[in-house]
Amino acid sequence: MKHLLASAAILTLTFNGCRPQFDVHDLVGTYAAEYPFGREAISLQSDGTYRQEVVVSGSPKPAIHTGSWKYDQGSGRVTLDGCLVVSNGFGELNKDYLTPRSGLCVFPIERSYVWAGKIRFGSGAGHPHIRQN
Repeated sequence: MKHLLASAAILTLTFNGCRPQFDVHDLVGTYAAEYPFGREAISLQSDGTYRQEVVVSGSPKPAIHTGSWKYDQGSGRVTLDGCLVVSNGFGELNKDYLTPRSGLCVFPIERSYVWAGKIRFGSGAGHPHIRQN
């Protein structure tokens, strides 16, 4: 029993330390998400600003929004200040997607395969934002 508990403790410590760490400069770039109703691109700039572009199928022009962003290395999350919330959480277009959210939008940052693969965020929503460049 002691060996089983010791093994479980070692595995827990090992996997908790497996989350990849990113430098803020690693995150600068454009991330795209595909939805049944359109697509979204978020460009994180090195000066701490972001540009969000939403293209809804059948709309004549994209919705464009800008704001500030930051990365918390301790939690492994990117925070966008006042983003457009495109999906309602069920894979459908949020009816108020053109109104910026008052407050923060927080997304965990990860790689497709723990230490390798493309950087992405928002994967828990079913439509992750995947790094394009």
